[in-house]
Amino acid sequence: MKSSGKWIGLGAAAVLVGVAVLFFPGGGSDEKYLTQLEAIYNQFKSLRDSNASEAEFQALATKAQAEVLPWANDWYKRPLSKYPARQHMMWAGKDYLLPMIQSARLKTNDDETQFLRHLGEARSLVTGTASTAPADGNASSTSDS
Repeated sequence: MKSSGKWIGLGAAAVLVGVAVLFFPGGGSDEKYLTQLEAIYNQFKSLRDSNASEAEFQALATKAQAEVLPWANDWYKRPLSKYPARQHMMWAGKDYLLPMIQSARLKTNDDETQFLRHLGEARSLVTGTASTAPADGNASSTSDS
C-alpha cells in the first residue's frame, strides 16, 4: 500500500504542474521579459544617439525579432486579462517595438511613445514603482494598443 501512496502523490504533482502550465501563460518571470524589452530599448536609444548605420538598426531589429516576438506572439494567443503586466509587455513587443526601430531612428514618434507607455505600465506592475512613460499626454491613455 505504501507504493500506491507514492503514485497518488506523483499523480497529484503532475496535475498541479499541468494546472500551472495552463494558468500561467508563457512561463518565466515577468522581470526577465521586462529586462529584455528595456535592454533592447536602451540599445535602440544608443544607436539613435550615435547616428548609427542602417545595418546596425537592422541588426537590432533582427535581434528584437528573435528575442521578443516568440514570447509576445505566444502571449497574443492566450487570455492575459489576469496578467496585465504581460499584456502591456506583449503590446509593447508585438505592436510597437519593430515599428519603433524602423521609424523612430531620427526622433521620437508615436510608435516610440506607445512602446514607452506600455513598457512603463508593465514596469509599474512588475516592480510596484510608478510608471516612467513619457508625460506627453499619451502615457495616461487607456487604450489597449
